[in-house]
Formats: sequence, C-alpha cells, structure tokens
Amino acid sequence: MKTGSVILAAGRGSRMKGYAGNKTLLPLVPGKNRFEGRLPILLHILTHLPPGPRTVIVHHAKEAVMAATRDLGVIYREQPELNGTGGALLAAEDFLKAQSAERII
Repeated sequence: MKTGSVILAAGRGSRMKGYAGNKTLLPLVPGKNRFEGRLPILLHILTHLPPGPRTVIVHHAKEAVMAATRDLGVIYREQPELNGTGGALLAAEDFLKAQSAERII
C-alpha cells in the first residue's frame, strides 16, 4: 500500500518560550536543557514514516528545516503565510493531487 506523507513544519512555535528556531528542530529527548539533545523531532518523524512520497511544509526558519532534511528525499512546499493547519494543507494541495497513494498521513 503506497502512503504519501505531509509533515507540517512551518509554524513559529509561539508557545515555545525562549526558542526562536523552528519547533520541529527541537530534540525529541532533551539533553542538558529543553532546547538541546540528540535527534530533532522532525528527523525522528521522517525516519519512522512508511515508505512513499513525502512533503515538508515550511515557512518559519525554512532554511534550517531544509538543511536538516536535505538528504532525506523530501519535497518542500512553502506555506505563503502562517494561517494555521488549513493553510498548511492548502500549501500541500498540488503534492496531494499528484500522488497515487492509497493513504495520506
């Protein structure tokens, strides 16, 4: 079964007080403090997805997100303005239409 994946990584993480980077680059398991650790959440997600086409929706700190995922074969779509989850999914619309996947996650 072919699975297409859409990862929403565009937001600022405004509730992450004291952190200016992209929230998806924070570690899943923090180290000495909550902003340092081993594997970023985004990489953990991408390495545990089923095989198939993947797109990462970017906006805030997009260069850092793209640099962290450059070697993982993902397709990037930019969310033009930060207008919520619906706006992020609209940014993925052309990716979703182009897939012949039986399921999308």
